[in-house]
Amino acid sequence: MVRSFGRHTYLNPYNIRTTVHSTDMREGQPEGEDRPMAASTARAYLDLPADERFESRIPGVLKRHAEMVARAKGESLSEYVMAVLAERVAVDIVSTQKIHLLATEQLALLTLLTAPAVVTPQLAAASNSAKARFNYE
Repeated sequence: MVRSFGRHTYLNPYNIRTTVHSTDMREGQPEGEDRPMAASTARAYLDLPADERFESRIPGVLKRHAEMVARAKGESLSEYVMAVLAERVAVDIVSTQKIHLLATEQLALLTLLTAPAVVTPQLAAASNSAKARFNYE
């Protein structure tokens, strides 16, 4: 039975040992080690269409400093703010999104994860196509 969250080893009724790691990428790592993933996630945000508006009031000195930094980087203020926001969200979303499962839900999840994969004809065709396309076995 699962007793707690974080980094623990659990033993379920099927005697399958499972280790669950904390979702906070920054935990136990020197600052900045999670940047490559955050940077790629931030780029993904920036590739999306800008279809929403966001207005906010900020201190004048903060706006002037942000404009100076953006100009020095060859970006508009909007581009700079979007990039900073996307990077911050990419980092912080990991530590704020937690899934809490009841013991019965944890058992169901572990049962699904440990069950043999069901190979459908579509999966087999897709696998063969990928092997041929990317030249691997």
